[in-house]
Amino acid sequence: MLHPALSITADAELSLVAGAADRPYTLSWGGKSRTSMPLAQPFFAVTEITRAWRRASHMRMSIRVCTDPVPLIHQIIVFVNDTATAAAKPADVDESYTLNITAPTILISAQTEWGALYGLETLTQLVHYNQTTHAHTISHGPLFIRDAPRFTWRGLLLDTANHYLSLDAIKTTLDGMAMVKLNLLHWHIVDSYSFPMEVMQQQGLSQHGAWSASRVYRREDVDDVVRYARTRGIRVVPEIDVPGHAASWGASDPGLVSTCPVVNGTDIGNINVIPLNVAEERVYQVLGDVLNATATHFPDTTLHLGGDEVQFSCWTHDPLIQDFMTRHGLDELGLLIFFLNRTDALLPDSIQQVMLWDEMFDNLGPRLPELAHCKPIIEVWNNRTLMDAALAQGHDVLLATGFYLDRQTPVDGRPTHWFWVDTWVDMYEVELPEDRESPGRVLGGEACMWSEQVSDISLHTRLWPRLAGVAERLWSPADITDAALAAQRLGAVRCKMAARGVPIGPIWADYCSADTEFALISSTNHHNKPVQLTSGEMLAITLFMFLLGVFFVYIAACCFGIGFTVRPRDSNRTPLLPASTDSNIQSKSNIDLATDPVAPKPPRERLSALDVYRGLTIAVMILVDETGAAFPPIDHAPWNGLHLADTVVPSFDFIVGVSIALAFKRFDLEAGAQGQRWTAFKKATDRFLKLFGGITFMNYDLTNIRIFGILQRVAVCYFAVALMEIFLPRLTGALPADNGTWADWMRRTQHLFWRYRWHWFSAALLLAVHTSILYGVDVPDAFGERCGRGQLTPACNAATYIDRLILTVPHMYFPENGGDPAHADVTFKRLPECSSCSPGLCVAPADAPAWCLHGPFDPEGLVSSLTAIVTTIIGVHYGHVLRQIKSPMERIFQWSSFALLQLLLGLILHFSGIPLNINLYSVSFVLVTGGMTGLLLVLCYLIVDYRPTARWLWLPFMWLGTNAIVIFLCAEGDVIDWVLSCFYLEDPDRSLANILWPTGVYWGDDDDVRPYKPSYNYQIMLWCLAYIGVWVLLGRWMYNNKIFIKI
Repeated sequence: MLHPALSITADAELSLVAGAADRPYTLSWGGKSRTSMPLAQPFFAVTEITRAWRRASHMRMSIRVCTDPVPLIHQIIVFVNDTATAAAKPADVDESYTLNITAPTILISAQTEWGALYGLETLTQLVHYNQTTHAHTISHGPLFIRDAPRFTWRGLLLDTANHYLSLDAIKTTLDGMAMVKLNLLHWHIVDSYSFPMEVMQQQGLSQHGAWSASRVYRREDVDDVVRYARTRGIRVVPEIDVPGHAASWGASDPGLVSTCPVVNGTDIGNINVIPLNVAEERVYQVLGDVLNATATHFPDTTLHLGGDEVQFSCWTHDPLIQDFMTRHGLDELGLLIFFLNRTDALLPDSIQQVMLWDEMFDNLGPRLPELAHCKPIIEVWNNRTLMDAALAQGHDVLLATGFYLDRQTPVDGRPTHWFWVDTWVDMYEVELPEDRESPGRVLGGEACMWSEQVSDISLHTRLWPRLAGVAERLWSPADITDAALAAQRLGAVRCKMAARGVPIGPIWADYCSADTEFALISSTNHHNKPVQLTSGEMLAITLFMFLLGVFFVYIAACCFGIGFTVRPRDSNRTPLLPASTDSNIQSKSNIDLATDPVAPKPPRERLSALDVYRGLTIAVMILVDETGAAFPPIDHAPWNGLHLADTVVPSFDFIVGVSIALAFKRFDLEAGAQGQRWTAFKKATDRFLKLFGGITFMNYDLTNIRIFGILQRVAVCYFAVALMEIFLPRLTGALPADNGTWADWMRRTQHLFWRYRWHWFSAALLLAVHTSILYGVDVPDAFGERCGRGQLTPACNAATYIDRLILTVPHMYFPENGGDPAHADVTFKRLPECSSCSPGLCVAPADAPAWCLHGPFDPEGLVSSLTAIVTTIIGVHYGHVLRQIKSPMERIFQWSSFALLQLLLGLILHFSGIPLNINLYSVSFVLVTGGMTGLLLVLCYLIVDYRPTARWLWLPFMWLGTNAIVIFLCAEGDVIDWVLSCFYLEDPDRSLANILWPTGVYWGDDDDVRPYKPSYNYQIMLWCLAYIGVWVLLGRWMYNNKIFIKI
């Protein structure tokens, strides 16, 4: 019986069964179901199919408001027989499937995971959304479909050399290809006009041959595209077009290309005809490196070597090539065969099949040599009559004739259409070759999107919907040729594609809600697009967030003690500032624990100003981390200079030093008791290991662990200075007498510096080593820059060079090491040379230097740690003053005078040519930030401990500071973001984390460029202040309940 509709319920389940199942696997979906899916190892099939289900279910299949008495679909079962995996999708893989729709179950059966993917795509095409009943239905069920593609190669050529196409544009194209069951991306990645592919062994090719440094596909970019395509059942076959179209190769080394004194012009200029200088031996060295790099990052076993439009006149008029041809007795075709044989010897073992354009076969015919031990595949584009001849000689053939998406008349002899999109009909009606008895095979066809007049702006309007028509012809049986019937299907499919995030326009006058609500339901790679919410949804989220916030603060506060030491606040602590006036303050006598083991321990002392200082540092860290991109003046300085964010790390290092001086007082190290020193050493080592290792793995790929981060920098500074404090000799005894005069204070200042002279000697030694490295190491040329000694630029400084050699990573803030995918963490990318909106981060200028994209540098590297330790030594001095001096006024004098002296010296060095630079952690930076942090401590001491005032101002920071390490770990670990991301509306991309963060929702502003609008920036600021407020409330709760956590 045929039902008018089958309705899919809100909790429709997806089950997946693999052949020889022997173990269960459970996934949670966006609806209410939690489905058990038994399957066998390996899990690859489940991974790809469940991802495809998530993409398909973005059509809001979890919504149903339907009261019609129709059969309901409660379960979707996918059966995959073969779960074998491969590094790349095989060219001849079985892509067939069956789809059986009988309420209450939908069953998809396939031999491979790729067939199952196409079964799910067909299912999404069958599901229709009823605007009246708000139900998703399948018409005219039950249905049974047995489907398989006509051709195994169904592709699209995408040219990214004539115009650079962004990764987002490429991924969106891949999304659309998957929806219409195309399975091959032919990536024409290099050509005459640009060489945008990074080749590590030949970096000059992209540095000089790309349109600009920001228009380069890095290794990680290529890997990302290949991986993204693979999860959608799409192979990626790269094309390295040789020996013609090679002008961009000569940008880095003119000797690589023919001088070409006589050229034949083309429709896009003479540069397009310049070929490689195939007589030059250096060409084959470079070509070998290019082929090896290509095979490394493109796992497909097929490589396209181009070979089209080789201008022989360039060779015959080049004196060097002419002499080579004479000496070896070669004509033009013989020279071409010589080049192909040399290239064949360079092909990596992973390349098993080579493709060539039809000119190679047209020129050489039977003389065309085998490449990669087999006859090359011939791609026919220029002369379709060559197809039969190539098949007869045993070549497999791929058809591109008639499928050129850049042409107004893709099929010769047909008239120009009134509407240019109607050229899809011409492509649809191209006669595809029938299977025939011949040594070669017709593999399929591909549409070609050449980009001379295409960029990101116009790409998708040129691709779609015409490419969908080509895709149907390449998949469907040979007798499906009626364009009028195809138009009905194309009109419906294009609306579904638009609803899933592909910018595809109409072919005629029709209504598609996705045209006005584009990206309401987006594809998985569009997670950065704003989420639009109704007022009811916003109200519900606000109420939910309030309840969730109360619950989270309570639970987190109760559980934070696990794994830490939780101690009550000592009621008998003696404040470091006595209650008496200056004239009545008496120095406390030290208790010698070594000579009097039964003597009581000195009372625990606490200075509230230190807690306020720690809390203020935490608050500033959160502020600059969350709002720096919106307010560049408070973000890190792009290179030289000092911004608010640059003071955070020195503040951490400084306060660690103060804490060291106070923490080791209890061991009475002044008395030189060796037993106490070793006890202190064990304590310091324990804390160092906790600090250094405890956060190393947070938020980073375990295969690319950042050895140095903020906490690791703090740990290194702590341990180095703690060892100094424990083991370095120092004077003992009382300070000179204090009669309250300035002269006495000066003598006591001199005594304090001399008392700890070995600390200062160590600091001077570290500064000397750091300066010697920066100005003495001969840095080799890099990134197209002439380097040498004394260069302090991002590309050429010695700290970069040393860190790169020892740590063997290009940049710890690059994505492969856990950094931001957009490189937003790399400070120098905001320099005017690298950003057109400096000091903000946006598009790089056309003439941006190569180091803007690749310059390796990390502000928490090895060399900069030397001077960071000096900052901690400065902090220890402030702690010594706090320990040794009891008069508040003298403390203020000691601290202020030393801080002002540092500021003065640092500014003098800065204006003398040693710039303030946090990335290099220059000497001037150490002195200026040391002075600033010292003055800030003086201010905190004045208003918190000495003359308490404005309690409302500093009390929230004290709450943060009393549990600074815990709040630091939680804030840096994005605990709140992680919790919010667990709750979403229908789609994980519509999580509360994405919705509440200002970049994730339209807050009454429909302008797409709002990241550059002040109103948007202040939204981020308000959100960040509220975020800090949550941690303040947690700190207050812990403070009031006398919970103080330390590691």
